[in-house]
Amino acid sequence: MALWKVSGKQAQPVTETTFADERISEERLEDWVHANPEILGEPLLVIGRQVAIEELHDRIDLLALDPEGRVVVIELKRADMKAPVDIQGLRYASYVSGWTPDQLQEVAAGTLGESGEDFSLDVAFARFAESHGVEDVPELNSDQRVIIVGQRVKDRLGSVALWLREKGVDIKLIEIRPFRDGEALYLEPHVIIPPPSTEKWERVGSRVKDTAKPWLSEGEAFHRGRYGNAAVDRARSLANRMIAAGLAEEVSFAQKHYVAVLQGGSMVLRMEPRATRLYLTMRLRRGHLDLEEAARRLGLQVYDSELGLGDKLAIPSSITINERHGRKRVLLRLLHDYDIEGEAVLAFIGDVLGKHS
Repeated sequence: MALWKVSGKQAQPVTETTFADERISEERLEDWVHANPEILGEPLLVIGRQVAIEELHDRIDLLALDPEGRVVVIELKRADMKAPVDIQGLRYASYVSGWTPDQLQEVAAGTLGESGEDFSLDVAFARFAESHGVEDVPELNSDQRVIIVGQRVKDRLGSVALWLREKGVDIKLIEIRPFRDGEALYLEPHVIIPPPSTEKWERVGSRVKDTAKPWLSEGEAFHRGRYGNAAVDRARSLANRMIAAGLAEEVSFAQKHYVAVLQGGSMVLRMEPRATRLYLTMRLRRGHLDLEEAARRLGLQVYDSELGLGDKLAIPSSITINERHGRKRVLLRLLHDYDIEGEAVLAFIGDVLGKHS
């Protein structure tokens, strides 16, 4: 559809152009997105630009964090988006997946830190996440995403992106088209993948219901549609067992990216159902946790963030501890073949939450 300029009762189309015709480089496009990541249609905290990946002898155009702590690889093309840019983005994300908080801190300090000033990515991210309604600040780099931006999406790339999303890979394609009106240049961003909802509004009887945020009104159904019945069944079963054991009072599905188990109105366990695994995150309330002993007790492997991508993909169910702002959080990554119905997990949760002596 065309872009129109309105004056009084008259409307005139604005001429669509190309970045090549306007002699706009990818570096300039990068400038615009770096300064205003909202162009991509969501809140993002850009932590790096032209980020070097030594193993690949290459650089990521922009590296960002979303409010859920996921690392976002952003690749920009001034021309049409086509293969192999998808493979390029996935390759970058695979390497970034192994980066530690210290590595992200080092990247961010060069972009967000000011000369002569101590910079903390933890503090900057916490402020960013909280400003966008995230109450319990998540760990960094628990997952990765890819955003590819260009003038037009080629059919083959669109097909690959849709297939990747069906397989659980979070990839997003955005077209940005330039328009020229005299001396003024306009940008029109448009998300192509994932496709926009065919129905933002739904008629219920004589009422019209806003379905733009379905997790608020139909949270459990939303999560089932997104991650599958098996993943959500496991999450609900564990939450119900916690409630029965007196470790929690209720479970809330009214969040977009996770399920909250609540006690006294506060979240005591964060559950992230996924297609192949269930992530559990909880704060270590008191005392010290022997990670090796906990792994033996639960029949898990200690998660090593230094592992390569192949080893990470092959790792079985695992446990690790992350520390941020002086607070320790225990993270369990449980594959769907792990016996979550056993007493070991429930007893361990009770110990971590300080409910058991």
